[in-house]
Amino acid sequence: MIDTPTAAFRMFGKGEYNWENGLTLAGSIGAPVLKVGGKFLDEGGEATLKIVAKSRAPGELLKKAGIFAPAGMIKPHGHHILFEKGIGKAQQALVTEGQAILRKVGIDPINGLENLTWAPRVRGQHTLAALEPLVTDLRAVGQAGGQYDDVVEILKRYGDIAAKRKPK
Repeated sequence: MIDTPTAAFRMFGKGEYNWENGLTLAGSIGAPVLKVGGKFLDEGGEATLKIVAKSRAPGELLKKAGIFAPAGMIKPHGHHILFEKGIGKAQQALVTEGQAILRKVGIDPINGLENLTWAPRVRGQHTLAALEPLVTDLRAVGQAGGQYDDVVEILKRYGDIAAKRKPK
């Protein structure tokens, strides 16, 4: 028996991803599978074990992927483009909705590089005003049947906005 948390996991790209605990997630976009010793386990198989990479600080994940803060950025921090949790009920409701859209197209909203960027730690970065238009755009693309690439395009656009946000 492998002692790992049970939770949903969706691949954020094709291929295999090796995590530090030695287990390998393998498959295609949106496919929750776990490879243990060459055997694939999935939702429809005998085993229901799924693994989620432990959440790390976004900056740590970006650095591990070879993505470093731009020179000259004021107080850079690894930033979830669609927030990880949200502050207050209004933000939390939007975050929950947005994360469901990301998961639907195979993006891990917490550890997926598609939802991470470097951004300055300035006022206005983690506000409802910053979050609402992002979730509105994600909702629209989701309702239109948008796919992975469409969602990534929106995340990149809002990641660029966050990275260029100036102190108020």
